[in-house]
Amino acid sequence: MLYGVGGSQFRTDAPLRSEVRRLDGPGVENLFALSTNLFSGGSPEGDEGFKTLQKLGIKTIITVDGTQPDLKRARAHGIRYVHLPHGYDGIHAQTQLQLIKAQRTVEGPVFIHCHHGKHRGPVAAAVICMAEKNWSREEAEAWLRTAGTGTNYQGLYQPCAISKNQRRRR
Repeated sequence: MLYGVGGSQFRTDAPLRSEVRRLDGPGVENLFALSTNLFSGGSPEGDEGFKTLQKLGIKTIITVDGTQPDLKRARAHGIRYVHLPHGYDGIHAQTQLQLIKAQRTVEGPVFIHCHHGKHRGPVAAAVICMAEKNWSREEAEAWLRTAGTGTNYQGLYQPCAISKNQRRRR
């Protein structure tokens, strides 16, 4: 059975997970905690952004943005980068599997970002949360709305090809 981030209709009544909370972080736009070890937001800006991530305990950044990661600043703050870019047309199954594998194997906590932290990054975070935290489609859609993911990017809301066996076994 396949499941995904969004269905054919956008729901406005789905619940948001209680652990999802907006954070105030200098140098990081649209910063959210999705759990104790997973965060989402915009690209860290300068040393200020990387200091914010360092204070949160971030050990790895997964960037889904097409821009070259700021490896020098990340290293200076003891943070590793994983670069898994994707477009606004959705996340292909292979990239989804790479995101899930990265979350499972890298040192955490993990911060996922795209340019502004509103579209591609939140969708990548939703893919991980569905696979690792047992989020439902409705919870993922609630998260996307909260993060500001534009419904005009239909591909980001289309069902994702993650099979149930990709979920972490409890």
